[in-house]
Amino acid sequence: MAGRCSQPRSKHLILPAFLFGTLFLLLYFTQDAIAFGHSRYEMRRQSRFVRSMYSKYGGRYNHFVSCSHRKNVCSSILKDSKKGKSRLACCWGRVCKDLSSDPNNCGKCGRACNYGRSCCGGRCVNLTNDKRNCGSCGQRCSDGDKCSFGMCDYGDSYTRSHRIRRRNPRNRRSSHKYGFPRPNRYR
Repeated sequence: MAGRCSQPRSKHLILPAFLFGTLFLLLYFTQDAIAFGHSRYEMRRQSRFVRSMYSKYGGRYNHFVSCSHRKNVCSSILKDSKKGKSRLACCWGRVCKDLSSDPNNCGKCGRACNYGRSCCGGRCVNLTNDKRNCGSCGQRCSDGDKCSFGMCDYGDSYTRSHRIRRRNPRNRRSSHKYGFPRPNRYR
């Protein structure tokens, strides 16, 4: 008899335990979501740069990044050490953007680089074959080297011999520009 009485009692405890657990989890995640909108949690989501500017200028994030009230805010935040001028510009009268490296605002506000291109110094370049930006921005290939696949002098031993043979005026056996013999059609 004891077995029959304990079985219905355990069935009656499963539903309240399930409801209590569900209610607890629901309240736990709701409380976290409500608290996440609070300003104390807001700073945790920002980068170190933004946090440093937050403490430096005081106030909220929007006050120093937004240039809707003060146009000179962007020029005072991030200076280029080589040229002494600001890398940030006030785009659309409300947001500061880095025009030297942002692929969506390259060189001027709203100018996006095409697919496969990167923004280097305010110009859209292809890092796989640009001699002045080979593989990354500012990586220059030495004179005579070619940038291919983002590497300087990649497979260049073939192209050097190829160029030498092509430019050699003594190589007159062939009239083909690459030095290959012309096929004889009348054999």
